[in-house]
Amino acid sequence: MTHFYSKALLLLFFISLVGCQSYRVKEQNNDIISFIDETTVSESEIEKFPDFGGISSIDYLGDDTYIMVCDAPSDPRIYKAEIKINQDQISSFKILEEIKIDIPKEHQNKAFDLESMRYDQANNVYYIGSEGRILANKEGFIMVLDADFEIKNIYNSLKHFTIENSRNNGLLEGLSTDLNHEGFWFVNELPLKNDGREPGLFNSYSPIRMSYFDLKKEKISQQFAVDLGRISKIPFLPFKVNGVTDILQLNENQFLFLERAYSAGHANKGNNVRIFMIDISQATDVLDIESLKTHKKEIQLVDKKLIFDFKSVKNKLTDKIIDNIEGITFGPKLPNGQQSLLLMSDDNFSSFSDQINQVILLKLNL
Repeated sequence: MTHFYSKALLLLFFISLVGCQSYRVKEQNNDIISFIDETTVSESEIEKFPDFGGISSIDYLGDDTYIMVCDAPSDPRIYKAEIKINQDQISSFKILEEIKIDIPKEHQNKAFDLESMRYDQANNVYYIGSEGRILANKEGFIMVLDADFEIKNIYNSLKHFTIENSRNNGLLEGLSTDLNHEGFWFVNELPLKNDGREPGLFNSYSPIRMSYFDLKKEKISQQFAVDLGRISKIPFLPFKVNGVTDILQLNENQFLFLERAYSAGHANKGNNVRIFMIDISQATDVLDIESLKTHKKEIQLVDKKLIFDFKSVKNKLTDKIIDNIEGITFGPKLPNGQQSLLLMSDDNFSSFSDQINQVILLKLNL
């Protein structure tokens, strides 16, 4: 037993020396995002909707109304919720409606593992990303729903995102509408096989592709590479992951980039969640590059700066827990005119541990 602990301590020391690129919030970025409030969804608030959970994306519709997508492949569904913000606190949470997605016969062979969702107000449609089920030979895709939540279009066979090149549970995880409403941006959660390794305890080249889908051309027209960070918490059981879970476009070149790491064996305290600011203005368009790792030296990655680490507010959260935060959206403007951000966790239906449906309110100081 003593020999085991000696080896573990040696490993920890080695990681601290070798982990050359560990992200830290730089002093000048400390005030870009501020914590305001957090709440957890109680049983009484969802008693009419006992299957509520597995929320992998959230978007703001206006007038205290939000839309959420559930990632249960066997029962793809959407929730509408009312979340009231009063000054500096989340004052109430209420599920208004559960919407089942009607899947036509011609699409019933697809895997509807829904991980991202945005409402495009100008076009009055919803974009939803599914990561498919690669182990079952079912590719990821993005579908368009009309105002009545009927499937209007499905975009699949997306360039580079083939079944052979994709990792299971690592596909279309984050999505943002284009500011000009001429398309949308999306990201894969984990690197494609041709592009790099999955993030581990040591720094590695683990780039994902941030893609712009042009609605007029009906195809991806731009793509940029964003390198994922390493996993900082040692897993006590044989599972670990770090990937992007959502994105939000701020302006022509800058985006908020939500990254979540999980290390098994820590019960409900295995998550590490961070928000980065990324800038694509100087990055290489990699759309025509088949393998990012093969052409590593030719590629200028997206500029990426850490601007908020949930570890810094852990003591302000329920039970000091940072849960599996997967969704982020712009909320209403706050009384002082600043932009709010609302985040929502995916409780995985408590399949892995005793998780919570967590709602977090932040403030964007830009």
